[in-house]
Amino acid sequence: MTKCILSLTFFTSLNLAAQKQFIYYFDGELNPVQKEKAAITGRGIKTEKGITVNFSNNQTKKVFNISDYSDSTLSVLNGKNIDYYENGKVKRSETYNNNVLNGATIKWDSTGLLIDSIIYANDKMQSKTRYEYDFSGKMSRRIFTDSVKNRYTDIFFGASGKKTSEINFTGNKGVWKYYNTDGSVSKTENVTTRERKDASFPGGEEAWKDYLAKELNSLLAYENKAPEGEHVVMVSFTVDKDGNMLNITPVTRQGFGMEEEAVRVIQKSGKWVPASLYGKIIKSHRLQPIQFLVNK
Repeated sequence: MTKCILSLTFFTSLNLAAQKQFIYYFDGELNPVQKEKAAITGRGIKTEKGITVNFSNNQTKKVFNISDYSDSTLSVLNGKNIDYYENGKVKRSETYNNNVLNGATIKWDSTGLLIDSIIYANDKMQSKTRYEYDFSGKMSRRIFTDSVKNRYTDIFFGASGKKTSEINFTGNKGVWKYYNTDGSVSKTENVTTRERKDASFPGGEEAWKDYLAKELNSLLAYENKAPEGEHVVMVSFTVDKDGNMLNITPVTRQGFGMEEEAVRVIQKSGKWVPASLYGKIIKSHRLQPIQFLVNK
């Protein structure tokens, strides 16, 4: 939910159960409109600190945001600002003080897994923790950045949940520690760059898109009588340290031959440029979406 100044031209106040309530009507861009033209409805309740408004989609009837404001003009965010996914799970929670970000901003994915935790002070990021997960939903990595002290920590976890390695930077000087299964340190390395490069198709992302457009049989889904509309296939694969493609596996089950076609095209793509992390060539994993469009 973005900050915006809204006029009071189109809202109604109601007195129900001794609480003052407000109804707001907006178009899809959160511009105030007449009720009959509204795509979004805001329902506000007076609180001790101002007003709390629930914003809902008029078509789905689902709440996608709840925000605290200083008053009924909705011009100043003051308190919680919470976004929701369509499935009802929280997408993002942040805290404002007179339109200024303060405190924790937390983000989740649509399944409820924690993605980011960011601390703000007067609209400036102080620190950030990023969480990554493997395909089974187990945490595989935790990255902490301290913007104030210019420190950076990257921790990797194995399938058992134990740390496999950890790197700590101050500036661009870091120490990379590797751990045994019992938690003891097996090896230590000094590193001098925070640079990270994902594995890539030779020529980069544009060349990869051109390759997919050229090699993919885009009519396959139509020819196999797939339902009309967009069908997105997801394929996971590994790029080893030598750039070889391994473990090419479909994650989705759209059917109609789409997964098989996506795997075929990825298998034909040849060697990739391997990923690098902190100046070191590494094995990496990628989740590739491929879209089939059926328009009859």
